[in-house]
This record gives sequence, C-alpha cells and structure tokens, in this order.
Amino acid sequence: MHDIATGKGKEYHGAHIQLSLSMVSVHTTSDLFSNILLQLCRHPEWIQPLLQEAQSVRTDGAWEKRSLYRMKLADSVMKETQRIKPLGVLLSHRHVSDDVILPDGTLIPKGAIVATNISRMWDPELYPNPEEWQPDRYLKLREEPGKEHSSQFVTTPMESLGFGIGSHACPARFFASSKIKLLLNHVLQNYDYERVDTGKDATPFFVEYVTNPKAKLRVRRKTISP
Repeated sequence: MHDIATGKGKEYHGAHIQLSLSMVSVHTTSDLFSNILLQLCRHPEWIQPLLQEAQSVRTDGAWEKRSLYRMKLADSVMKETQRIKPLGVLLSHRHVSDDVILPDGTLIPKGAIVATNISRMWDPELYPNPEEWQPDRYLKLREEPGKEHSSQFVTTPMESLGFGIGSHACPARFFASSKIKLLLNHVLQNYDYERVDTGKDATPFFVEYVTNPKAKLRVRRKTISP
C-alpha cells in the first residue's frame, strides 16, 4: 500500500488507513447481523433449524474451519438478508481515470464518478418474489447444477453485488462470513429475544440503506440446564 501511494505521488498514512478499514469492517458486519436478528424476529420458526445445524456441524462440540463451511442454512440466511437489504442502492464507486466509450457510444468522461446499481438483487426474473425474505433461497439454489459456488455468501456473481465484484470485491468477506456465523450461533444459543417496536427494518440514508437504529429488542438470557 505504501508503494502504491508513493507511486501515485501521495503521502502514505498507515494509521489513517487502518482506522478507515476498521470503521468499514465494524459497521458493515454489525449492520448485516442486526438485520438478520430483525428478520428472525419476524420469522422465529427458523431459529431452531439454525441451532440444529450449528450443533450438527461441530466435531465433538468444537468449532473447526470446516464446521463454518458446512453451515449452509446460516450461509443462505446471511446472503438472503444481504440481498433483500444491502448496505446501499449504489455500490462499487469508482473514479474514472480516462475517457471511456461504451459499446453503445455513451461517453463516460475522465473525472466522472460511477457506481453499480444493485437493483439486479431485486429482479423478479432472477429471484422469484424478490420482496419476500426466503432464508433457504440460496440453500436451494446451491442444489442446482452449476450454482453451488455462486450461491455462497462470499461469492460475487453479477446477480449478487453486496460485496462488489471483480478484483476490488471486499477482501474481508471471508472473515466477515466466519464472524457472523459464530456470532449468530452464540446469540441464538444463549438468548431469547423479540422485537418490541413496530418501526421499519431499514432506513434510507442518502444512497445507503441502514438497519433502523431505533429498532428495539427485548433480550433475555436463556436458562441452560447443567
């Protein structure tokens, strides 16, 4: 990163970059996790299947890396939640360094700012009933020939742009996947919760789409038998 910055004639500030990356990693994963909890408030019938899956994939009660990969229902829940409520309606913002002429003759001038519209994630031709949260949507898609890879949470096909696409797709998505799966299992295993307000799940904020910060949950620690 230092070489890239200095090569472009820019001053390199490692601490600033680290703080920026930390901020990005915190608010993105916490937003997605919060929205998963809100969705499960509406659909509590999926909590027990998620707990049963987590129990079945562990080896002698212990977590291993392969255990997380085998949490396919949790993976589907995460990807479906990201699909129905992404972080924003415009992602992958880019600064055009040179004039670009598209095949239809459209000119994108140097200096312009472009972004990707994520409306394909709500396209009914790609996703039947796109406005409906279907937690096993991607679990079923993984069973179709040729879709086992593209239907995973960490993959970045054109139909799912939550992490961006191409060489600049979010490099921390693999870590985020593991973290959210472990966190989700911990919360569901140790706490009962319910929503106590009637507000919206998400709030528009410029081009972003954030989980409602005023949503309220009542949380109780479960009584676990010895």
